[in-house]
Amino acid sequence: MERLRCSRRPGSLLLLAAAFLAAAAVSSANELDDHWQKRKEEAEASAKKAYKPDPFNVTNSFNVDVHRSESEALRRGLSGKKKRNKGGGPCVATNPIDRCWRCRADWATDRMRLARCAKGFGHGTTGGLGGKIYVVTDPTDADAANPRPGTLRWGAVQDGKLWITFARCRWGFFHVVNNDYTHWLMYAIGGGDNPTIISQGNRYIAPPSASAKMITKHYAEEGVWKNWVWHSENDLLMNDAIFQVSGGAVQKKIKKGDWIKPKPGSYVKRLTRNAGALSCRLGKPC
Repeated sequence: MERLRCSRRPGSLLLLAAAFLAAAAVSSANELDDHWQKRKEEAEASAKKAYKPDPFNVTNSFNVDVHRSESEALRRGLSGKKKRNKGGGPCVATNPIDRCWRCRADWATDRMRLARCAKGFGHGTTGGLGGKIYVVTDPTDADAANPRPGTLRWGAVQDGKLWITFARCRWGFFHVVNNDYTHWLMYAIGGGDNPTIISQGNRYIAPPSASAKMITKHYAEEGVWKNWVWHSENDLLMNDAIFQVSGGAVQKKIKKGDWIKPKPGSYVKRLTRNAGALSCRLGKPC
């Protein structure tokens, strides 16, 4: 009876194993490509369905909603009465977006309703409506193939819906106009990854703490952020507030119509008299 003989050619086994692993890797890569292609097609279809390309119709629709809200607010003011919603509470919102969510008794528990209150070109989008809340806390993007939790890329590649929010401004262009910043604990405006920030006509009232007088926070070394374009124009700085200006002229050419025309910072108290933290009660319309 003959004995079974083992091959004395380990090289052959290694080649066979390598070929098997290579085939498995190719198969896995193909499946991954198919997965992302499908995700891409789904995202494009959803975006096209929601997008309204006609600027005239979109603008007219938005203006109609704004004028309707303003007219109702004016009538309430002249009559001396506050409109009440179906829940019986007062509804004091004066713009169509706020009216969409503030006049509901469940405003505190249904914050994602904001996704259904959008106006403009993308008013049909729903984003992360109904998904988990995910906060971007890590500005790095060093490993695109294996993103870390906390990064924007990690959130973007997850299956299912996510409601993504950001701790600061990253990249892009930010025009901050006629806001009232008070009681910040660390800073009022922070940014990383070279965003352009133009602050015009805002009021900054620094908190009492001597360590919190700085309005701005650059998330980078000084040798890097000193070239970022962060400007302050006609801002009202109070209680020793400090805006750390950086960079030179704005490099991006911006059309005049794309700017929001600001009032001086001294106007902010009047402009924001009905803004800020809402004095609302849980379970009642705001």
